[in-house]
Amino acid sequence: MSVSWLGYPQVMLAVWCPAVTVGLWHLLRRPTVRLPARERFVLAVGTALTPLLAMTVPYLPHSPLRAALPWRAPIAWGISNGITNADPARVLSAVGAQLMLAASIVPLVSLAVSFAAGAVRVVRTARTVTLLAPRRCGDVWIVDDLGDGAGGDAGRAARNLASTVGLARPRIILSATVAESPEASAVIRHEQAHARSRHPLWIFLATCALRSWWWIPGRTAILGEMTAVTPSAPVIETRGLSKVFRRQAAVDSIDLVVRPGRIYGLLGPNGAGKSTTLKMILGLLPPTGGQVRLFGRPWERQALSRIGASINGPSFHGHLSARQNLVIHALLLGPGTEVDRTLDTAGLNGTGRKKAKSFSTGMKGRLALAVAMLGTPDLLVLDEPQNGLDPEGIVALRTMMRGFTDTGRTIVLSSHLLGEVASVADDIGLITQGRLRYQGSLTGLAPDGDLERAYFTQAGAPGGTRAVAP
Repeated sequence: MSVSWLGYPQVMLAVWCPAVTVGLWHLLRRPTVRLPARERFVLAVGTALTPLLAMTVPYLPHSPLRAALPWRAPIAWGISNGITNADPARVLSAVGAQLMLAASIVPLVSLAVSFAAGAVRVVRTARTVTLLAPRRCGDVWIVDDLGDGAGGDAGRAARNLASTVGLARPRIILSATVAESPEASAVIRHEQAHARSRHPLWIFLATCALRSWWWIPGRTAILGEMTAVTPSAPVIETRGLSKVFRRQAAVDSIDLVVRPGRIYGLLGPNGAGKSTTLKMILGLLPPTGGQVRLFGRPWERQALSRIGASINGPSFHGHLSARQNLVIHALLLGPGTEVDRTLDTAGLNGTGRKKAKSFSTGMKGRLALAVAMLGTPDLLVLDEPQNGLDPEGIVALRTMMRGFTDTGRTIVLSSHLLGEVASVADDIGLITQGRLRYQGSLTGLAPDGDLERAYFTQAGAPGGTRAVAP
């Protein structure tokens, strides 16, 4: 039996075009995963819409592509290629003719159904927003008493609502809890960026297009990429995270929430469980209980490629220079990793050929920081980054961290030094004896400005007592 039908236009657009497009996206996913969030979003949307745009080629009367190839409108492909003129006595040819006809019709029907379903969902969302009766407050709309009395994940999600809705005229919807929280300004700026870029519209188009190619494997991963890049969901969220060593709870039911574009300081005395918590978030330790979500999605190893981390001090090749150490890590990360710029940012561009094993404690800490910053990660996790740094190095570290978050990226750092955390952190989580005693802004921890007294008050709170910023 001839396989020439594999090259027919309807097969090209119904099978090969979406299959090749999705396949290329998966092939390039690893080298592009460290691109900035905006570039990754554009790449995902472009990939999702490419098969849809290809479907329009036969309908463009003056298109060079249409003139160069023997295409007609898909509904006429079966006739134009002579496929439906097969001899009925030849069963396989007759079946093939019908399959070709289906291949020209099914994509059109699938697209129509997918976009119709998307439109219904948009209408339902608009009705839901209307029923919530939000009140306008400047550029945002606030819903009062959302989720009051509701428990569990549904109640928590309702009280933490922050979303941009609407295709033609996006509106920012916040729950009263979020609007009155210390991080409200950061959340609003984040949602305003989505509204300006028309993210809801692009997500709608890309989702409907991808959903219509239901016979192509691997397409759902592209949808996951868009939802991981664009939402205002926390960069890190843990629910009941616990770790037990030999019947001793090192971490006891911790619920962390780290918002994008912020510096989150994990504060607590030595042995409080800070490093253990960070290791579980990064997958270095399996949790005994609870869940970890990264970038709005359940924990998966793929998300680690967007994270730079320095845990339990520096790790490097002592017989190599700082630059040689970074080159080795850059080779592992893939092409496009900027070694020299990272050396300059970490203040190591003047070390020359000096071997890393002869570095001072502060310089070793800078090298660990440089390794973590390679590849412009979206999230930087630093365990006691100020250890061993001189005053000049500490000031440089603060400046670097502020510059990092000014680009919309996020930092989580742990420390037992209240003064250092207070000087850089936007939000803090106070951990003692494996329990989260407080989470929120510094002003919420100490409204009267006496951070030291507030710290010791919370650190000495009886077991199980937690304070959460209003």
